[in-house]
Amino acid sequence: GSANNRIISGIPDNYPEAVKAIASGFSILHSAASVSYHKAYYRQTRYIASTAAIGLDARVVKKISRLREEGNYGKLRQVWGVIKTVLSYKAVTATIIVDGKQSAQGAISRAIIKVDGRKNRISLRSVTTINKLALLFNVYPLKNGYLRREDKSYLVEGNSIRIESSGDIGVEADGELLGYTPIEFSIVDNALRIATLPPLPHH
Repeated sequence: GSANNRIISGIPDNYPEAVKAIASGFSILHSAASVSYHKAYYRQTRYIASTAAIGLDARVVKKISRLREEGNYGKLRQVWGVIKTVLSYKAVTATIIVDGKQSAQGAISRAIIKVDGRKNRISLRSVTTINKLALLFNVYPLKNGYLRREDKSYLVEGNSIRIESSGDIGVEADGELLGYTPIEFSIVDNALRIATLPPLPHH
């Protein structure tokens, strides 16, 4: 999708340009990230190329998935499910560990994780408090992994980021609930080969 393309720079975000990029035979190496989490009493791992989210975002994904499984995936039920989830959600106290060192500790309502495959870095922007009423009137940032300007947040960056908590905090990626804390993101060097347009020659 175009949202991911903006994060993985160099990928054309329209079909004609994308076809041209593939036909050119030119490609770049791009790092990804592994994310490990707890699910069904086991540690599991998967890979992400661009973004993931923890906290409220994962709870919303879980609610929508449950509605779908129950056959109650109508738009009104989805909206009502999101409203109830947002209003009832409470921040969980967590510890953020960056590159093996404790970086922050405190309440987390939601956090957005982004992978910078060019710089081999992972960033986590954590929201400590959210304006629930404002979020209800504009769920777009929640559904698409963006933060509102009004949200109070802090940023950490590193090659690995670990989130630990006493209560469960969920993680989601690509609209799928993966699992729960402890959650750890780690850079995987040059994991992806991406077709892109060759650089323009300098005159």
